[in-house]
Amino acid sequence: MALVSADESPKGSPLDWYDVAAPDRPFSIHASPPPSRHPSPLSHNSFSTQLTCGDRVIPSPIPDDTSLAPHPFNKATADLVLRSRNGLNFRVRSQIIIEASPILDTKLSDLQRSIQCGGSAPILDIAADSSTLELLLRLCYPIVNPPLNDLSLDRLETTLRAAFEYEMELPVQVLVEELLRRDAMLVWCVACRNDQEDVARRA
Repeated sequence: MALVSADESPKGSPLDWYDVAAPDRPFSIHASPPPSRHPSPLSHNSFSTQLTCGDRVIPSPIPDDTSLAPHPFNKATADLVLRSRNGLNFRVRSQIIIEASPILDTKLSDLQRSIQCGGSAPILDIAADSSTLELLLRLCYPIVNPPLNDLSLDRLETTLRAAFEYEMELPVQVLVEELLRRDAMLVWCVACRNDQEDVARRA
């Protein structure tokens, strides 16, 4: 892999964000370098380096600390970034994500085939909003589960639908048990809409 400083690019030429995902895949792949000592006021639209892989250019954005999720999803040692629909970056361990979700496992395999050369932690765009994604990840991670009794039915339903979408068995089990205590009919409706016959029978 060749590293090309942004200072070496032709003057006046914009450093645009290049999406290297194939058109038929609903997620994007980017490369993210360590934080710069001199953050640019342009934030996400500024780049400190460019990665070249064959004839493809993969610009690396200067991370914006305000776009990082809270602990434990903000560690620089993470090897994957999941970006929520509203732009919050969750730095995660790819092995945990692979074990938690066969859907994301497949997407990560596609990601590795798309970027043949090395680089910093790639970014995978997720359709869920940051609150939903954070709850899913906390239920998957080997940490104390967040309290669910304070969450609204709407939040639990939204998260359960996302857990069904990504085939996350543990979050589905935890969320279904919580919702069954509150509103069994809601569980039945969500399960039917997502073709989850076993869960619908439990309701």
